[in-house]
Amino acid sequence: IWTLILVLSVMAYKSQGAGDSLWFLVGDLTITGAIFAASLWRGKGGHDRLDVVCVLIAVAGLLLWLVTSNPLMQLVGVMLADMVAIVPTVRKTLEQPFEESATTFGASSVAALLGVLSVDTWDTILIAYPLYLYTANLITAIVIVTAQKVARKEIR
Repeated sequence: IWTLILVLSVMAYKSQGAGDSLWFLVGDLTITGAIFAASLWRGKGGHDRLDVVCVLIAVAGLLLWLVTSNPLMQLVGVMLADMVAIVPTVRKTLEQPFEESATTFGASSVAALLGVLSVDTWDTILIAYPLYLYTANLITAIVIVTAQKVARKEIR
């Protein structure tokens, strides 16, 4: 889901005339795409009802992005899809706290903040998505760190 979201986001940003801020999304797409490719080879298979519901809602958000010519609605669709894509990651973190890396999400949060700062034209559409990604990745990193601390206490 995240790889598809980023492909569409790069296309949307380019169509909005993004300059240097586009590089953040291209970098994010490259890393996310590599993780996706690795997960096909080394990932754990399977899905449950929550995964299916999240994918369906994410697809609805992406469809909203695709069928509207309104940049704000496109942004809402992409952010909705991204928010829903985080749910299985957070659930997995709570169940298996050492399977996710807080460093990865923390670094992505910093990169998103740099993406916000690199926006040439202070346009709500161009700033909102990297600002959202900054917040979402920071919160996810905090959830991972917290879940790992709780798990360590339980182990002791």
